[in-house]
Amino acid sequence: IYGISKSAVWVNLYIGNIVRFHAGKEKFILRQETNYPWDGKVKLIVDSLNKPLQKEIRLRIPAWCENYFITVNGNAIENVPIEKGYAVIDRKWTTGNEISLTMEMPVETVQSDPRVKENIGKRAVQRGPLVYCVEEADNPFFDQLTLSPDTRLDAMFTPGLLNGVVTITAVAGEEKMVFIPYYAWDNRDAGQMKVWIDYVE
Repeated sequence: IYGISKSAVWVNLYIGNIVRFHAGKEKFILRQETNYPWDGKVKLIVDSLNKPLQKEIRLRIPAWCENYFITVNGNAIENVPIEKGYAVIDRKWTTGNEISLTMEMPVETVQSDPRVKENIGKRAVQRGPLVYCVEEADNPFFDQLTLSPDTRLDAMFTPGLLNGVVTITAVAGEEKMVFIPYYAWDNRDAGQMKVWIDYVE
C-alpha cells in the first residue's frame, strides 16, 4: 500500500487502514479513510508527531483519472507537481494535518486495441478502476444488447446486490441494460456474460 524513503511516503493503493512509519528518528501514524473503488474520495490524516516533519507525501494518480482535486486542511492545493504518476505534496506536517484527494469517476465506454479483431465495433463500460460486464441474470434480451453515442449511463450503489456494488444502468429510449463489476460475474444464476458490447454509431 505504501512505500517510504528518507524524503517521501508513496501512497500506492487506496484502502482504509492505519500504518505506523519510522522516518529516521521520527515515528508517526498515517490514517487512510476511503470507500474506494466505489467512491473516488480519499482522506489521509497525519497523527502522533512529536514535532513538525518535513516530508513529501506522494499520491498515486491512476491512469484512468483525468480530473482530481487535492486539499490540505480544507484548503485547495493548486498546480501540484506530478512525477511519474504521483502528485507530490512537500511541506512540514504536524499532528492532525489532513489531506483529501477526490478523483472524479465518470462512467465511460472504452475501445480495445484495434488489433484485437474480435472487438472491432464493440465497447466496454468502465467506471474508475473497474471494468463492467452484462449477465443474463439482469438482461433477458442478452443477445440483442447494443450501445450507442446516445446511450445514457447511470451509476448507482446497490447495497443488496453481491454484498454491495455500484451497478450501471444503460438507457437508450425504452431499452435498459444492467452492468455489474466484472469481478463479480457468475455469483448468481448460471448464464452467459460479456464485457464487449456491440456499438452502433
